[in-house]
Amino acid sequence: MKYKITEYTTKRGSKGLILNVADAPVVSMRFQFRAGYRYVKDYDRKSQVAHVLEHVASG
Repeated sequence: MKYKITEYTTKRGSKGLILNVADAPVVSMRFQFRAGYRYVKDYDRKSQVAHVLEHVASG
C-alpha cells in the first residue's frame, strides 16, 4: 500500500500531518490540543482559557 505524508503549519502556528492513502476506502480524522495551565504564559489572567477550549472542541 503506497501512501504520501504531507506536513503543514498554519499561519498561527498549528501543525498537522496529512496521510494520503490513494486506494483507501475510508477517511479518519484526529485532533489533539495541548491544553492546560502549563501552556499558559499569563496564568493569573488566562488560566481557564485552555480548559474551556477543551470543552468547546470536544462538545
